[in-house]
Amino acid sequence: MNSTDCIFSQLKATVRTGWVQHGVPAPESVAEHSWGTAFLCLCYGHEAGIDTSRAVTMALVHDLAEARTGDLAWNPTIDKEKKHERERSAVTGICASLSEQGARAQIIAELTTEYMDAESPEALFVRDMNLIDMVLQAKRYRTVRSGEALSMFHENSRMRLRTNFGTRLFDRLCG
Repeated sequence: MNSTDCIFSQLKATVRTGWVQHGVPAPESVAEHSWGTAFLCLCYGHEAGIDTSRAVTMALVHDLAEARTGDLAWNPTIDKEKKHERERSAVTGICASLSEQGARAQIIAELTTEYMDAESPEALFVRDMNLIDMVLQAKRYRTVRSGEALSMFHENSRMRLRTNFGTRLFDRLCG
């Protein structure tokens, strides 16, 4: 087993913290969420007018840092700079451990940095699909629970969308 396999396996075993905090039984893993985000990118990238292949690849690695940091759930009181610093450091370490992958490690580093910086159209799109995937998952979990605490995922996500396309899609799928 090489370093890439170990990192991927870690993401499959890392559950999403927000769901745990809200008492969701058997919550999804970070890998499951990354796949859901990537699938949304695949389905809607062309319609959004972005580079779909780049967005799908970015979505697959957007939470790679969590293989080292764990899932640091979004919270309005969290020190964003420290969170981003920890995540950037984790990505740097992960990519260094992937040095045998050569150019692939460089692509992973570039895409995760692009996602974190949120400046390209693809990064903004992936960030929106990340939120939409989370809200769709919250809707699924509401069928398991009463849903009272999970409505916050819907409300907080809607206000964090960054693109017109993301807002329209959110309203269509999650509204």
